[in-house]
Amino acid sequence: MIRKGLIMTPEARAHGMFKTYSLIDNIEILFLNKFSNKFGIVNDKSAYEFSSRVLEANGVRYSSKDQMISQLSGGNIQKIIIGRSIAVENCSLIILDEPTNGLDLGAKHDVYLKARDLAEKHQKGVIFITSEIDELFSVCNRVYVFAFGDIVEEFTRDQFDKQKILEAAFRTSGGNENGE
Repeated sequence: MIRKGLIMTPEARAHGMFKTYSLIDNIEILFLNKFSNKFGIVNDKSAYEFSSRVLEANGVRYSSKDQMISQLSGGNIQKIIIGRSIAVENCSLIILDEPTNGLDLGAKHDVYLKARDLAEKHQKGVIFITSEIDELFSVCNRVYVFAFGDIVEEFTRDQFDKQKILEAAFRTSGGNENGE
């Protein structure tokens, strides 16, 4: 998927990191081919410098680049996961699956800004998957309601209406209008 330009950040942050690895290692692991020679030996200096730039560019707060990633806040872990994903050179589509789950309001806002920036300034396709409808209004230009793998309703930004989107989602969930 990565070679074809598709990156997905997992819903569960634990699935997107190596808990006992350092911040640097968690970033460079996605780029081992870039920093390895034909014998598989990693150029540590280049990998370290690259990882440092990813940390800086994404505003990650940490005490040491060598600390374990699990020692960071959820928001900073998410910044690393998203930051290293978008650092992939040929990334053209990024899927953010519940990227703000468990984050505080400030960290959520940072994720919203990053998603909008990717789409608007960097011309990347962004699929923002969330169960929080208000997030859709903050981030998206278009909302799709899915049921059983199919798109059942599409809303453009000028059609965003919380009630209509919830009704479309409820209609497709197998319930009826009486709540049964």
